[in-house]
Amino acid sequence: MKFLLFQVTLFCSLVALNANPIEVEQEYGDKFQGDIVLTPEQEVETTHVGRVGRTGTINTNVRWPKINGRVTVPYVIDSVYSSSEKNLIYNAMNEISSKTCVSFVPRSSQNDYIRFFSGDGCWSYIGRIGGKQDLSLKRSGCMVHGIAMHEIIHALGYGHMHQHYQRDSKVRINYGNIQSGLEVWFQTLDPASWNNYGTSYDVSSVMHYGPYSFSRNGQMTIQAYSSADQRVMGQRSYLSSGDVARIKNMYAC
Repeated sequence: MKFLLFQVTLFCSLVALNANPIEVEQEYGDKFQGDIVLTPEQEVETTHVGRVGRTGTINTNVRWPKINGRVTVPYVIDSVYSSSEKNLIYNAMNEISSKTCVSFVPRSSQNDYIRFFSGDGCWSYIGRIGGKQDLSLKRSGCMVHGIAMHEIIHALGYGHMHQHYQRDSKVRINYGNIQSGLEVWFQTLDPASWNNYGTSYDVSSVMHYGPYSFSRNGQMTIQAYSSADQRVMGQRSYLSSGDVARIKNMYAC
């Protein structure tokens, strides 16, 4: 119980170098790893570091179904959003759909579906959990193209990139700059609990933490060895080629 209470108090500020600091300060809140809501079964699995990665990327039970060769994800969008905000959500879904075999369809009578709503921050479940599945994009702070894609990809079943077991060849973790008690989120995952679907560690992934995530002093917590990698780390503008490949491979597109 103490472990669970610790998890839900974590605050994850994923800061992109090219983003508005105030805007991304509001991006993540008090959920698991900042933006993930766990099912009771997943809460049990998190008793080991990073086990949510296993839940999201290996467990085929959380996949969305394929119909005629296309992965079908029904959705509804709450009426509270303005036309421009709805268009942002549509555009995020369209970028994913146009580059993969995933189709997002307005819900008719499907039992399993995503509900976009303006909740307490930006967050999602990992993969398909069954029934109505909330995905929160708060109107103040979350209405960014890449943030919407980030949360949608969580809902498709993928976790965070920064825990990839190959990352240490590309980035250095500055543990002295990390908020006390949050160092656990910078540990790499065992390959047995992380399936990267034939793709390499991807610093430009829209699923990667930013360089100042969990910083206690305003200094970098994740520092790339390459200046080019540093510039794209934590970007929330586009799907990287690796993001596309992972979704396609995960769903056998």
